[in-house]
Amino acid sequence: MKETVSNDRRFQRTHELIINSAIEMALHIGWQKVRITHLAEKANINRNSFYLHFQTMGDLFDEVDERFLVKYRIFVRSSPSLEIMVKDPDYYEAFSDFLKSEEDYFKMIHTIGRSDILISKIEKIWMSYFDTELSLSPKYRNAKEIILPYIAGCTMIFFTNWANNPTEFDIKRNTLFNREFIEHILAMESKSD
Repeated sequence: MKETVSNDRRFQRTHELIINSAIEMALHIGWQKVRITHLAEKANINRNSFYLHFQTMGDLFDEVDERFLVKYRIFVRSSPSLEIMVKDPDYYEAFSDFLKSEEDYFKMIHTIGRSDILISKIEKIWMSYFDTELSLSPKYRNAKEIILPYIAGCTMIFFTNWANNPTEFDIKRNTLFNREFIEHILAMESKSD
């Protein structure tokens, strides 16, 4: 049993070493230019060790994205109902605080050249959330096809602007703008029924 725990810890340490070495290299040359051979040298492992952890470099960087997305999904899934979420300023305050806490991560993702990929994944999370919420709401169900593209656009613009300048981007102001925009769209659609 002790040997299994020791092997698990060694495996996890190597896994983290590979990821950290890949990020360090990507910060200098971009994620698409990181090669397994050079990464293995930097991490002081052989190529076969890399393949015990990842099938491709893309898989490795997908895991880097996933570390943020896990926290992001938890935050989104903990959202109250759509009605409460849109009207509750505390939710948007918490959202702003969450994003602010992830600013360094987002800077790193932008620097290594993966912000477009990450933004696309974030958009899918929001679209899934809003699709489910709108489908459950008798008030908005029929307007879902109109509302979802607007929300997709808001999401893309918000995160693209944040990715391009995470330090200067005013998360709270832009979050409030998106909240008001979504609230306005929902109000227009509920009146048109």
